[in-house]
Amino acid sequence: MGSGSSRKTTPPKTELTSPSEHLKQKAEEFWNEIKDIEIPDVTKGKTADEVIEDIINHEKEYSGIDWKKAAEGSNEEKEEALKKAHERLQKIRETLSEEDVNMAKTMNLLDDDGNVKTYDLFATADAETPLAPIPGDAAPYVVWGWTMKQTKEYQDAKGDRIKSLICNLIRNFQVMQNDSTRYLVKTFMEAGLWGLGFYGLRAVWRIIATLSELSEATEAYAVLSGVLEVGVNVIKLGITVVILAILVPLFIYMTKNAAGIMVIINDTNEDMRLVDVHATHGKIVGIFKESAQLDNPQPIIPKKLPPIVNPKTKKVLAEGSIQAGFFAARKRDAALIGSQGGLKFDVTSSYPKGLFVGWEVPLSQGDNRVLVSADFSGSASEFSDKTNDDGSQESTSTSSAQAKVTARVNSGSGSEAYYIVNVTEKS
Repeated sequence: MGSGSSRKTTPPKTELTSPSEHLKQKAEEFWNEIKDIEIPDVTKGKTADEVIEDIINHEKEYSGIDWKKAAEGSNEEKEEALKKAHERLQKIRETLSEEDVNMAKTMNLLDDDGNVKTYDLFATADAETPLAPIPGDAAPYVVWGWTMKQTKEYQDAKGDRIKSLICNLIRNFQVMQNDSTRYLVKTFMEAGLWGLGFYGLRAVWRIIATLSELSEATEAYAVLSGVLEVGVNVIKLGITVVILAILVPLFIYMTKNAAGIMVIINDTNEDMRLVDVHATHGKIVGIFKESAQLDNPQPIIPKKLPPIVNPKTKKVLAEGSIQAGFFAARKRDAALIGSQGGLKFDVTSSYPKGLFVGWEVPLSQGDNRVLVSADFSGSASEFSDKTNDDGSQESTSTSSAQAKVTARVNSGSGSEAYYIVNVTEKS
């Protein structure tokens, strides 16, 4: 052959790393950074009331706000506390990148102009509570996603355990406000959380779906991906809004102002979209909020993320994630009657007639009540009236599609109530 000919040469061997292997390598590196981080159990061995005291004292230490003193003090003291709270939110806002701001706007944590919203936590509500999408001055609570194991603990809770779980959840959120990214991820894992907001949860699910197996390291890396997808500072902004919106209207006034905190769990494959809300008595101070569309302000608790299965081995890598959100109400400031109202969720295939939830927290005489229905026809206002007549400490209803909703309140007495509402589909 002449010089123009060529012969085949064998290229040097190179080690090719699959995307999954590369991810596992990165996960191991990150896990080595956080595995020895110890997350103190800030609620261990404490009663729910002791946890509430810790929450209030934590705010006094880290924010310089004595909410108890402000609540009992003059208008000037209230205004000073609210000013400090707003400054705290503004300080977090200043850390946000342009991308963070867009995410925070999508999650309804900032207004359409990207500014921090003002929450008048001591304000008296208007004479009439507006209907959905967002009632009055209610603060938006970002939804979150639990592991299946953690969700079940809430789904099975009864009596005092309901109050303890909800107080512990809020306390864990509070601690996260001051965490670094590494501590944030480890705290999420310790608390059985996959993430905050639909975008963060979707990122976690997307990472796990590429794996052949799930380890502590790869789960931690997936949670990290969800945190980074939303943005560390956006998460801190969302958590801070939750803490501020709950602390003053509820914990400070809880024993004398007929207040209720509700955790609503969406264990179905369809979004729960709130279409009607009415407060017959009292005011709504906080409501779950998650919507990917800024022009659709309806409060939504997104559908659960499905189990992740290895397509080759058919092994279940992760059981998925259940999403949940807060709802909170209390009596009006000058009223001599407690809090009572109803929620109406949109029709889904599991709930062909929609879904209703009613609550009642009396100021003094009477019982705390809850009522759910999968076959009621009417408005949230009418269902509120029905709750006054038929509500109890536990309520269950089954839809024509054999989907079941259950609600429980921690206690039938007292002017404070903690609720867990568990919405499921046909098993």
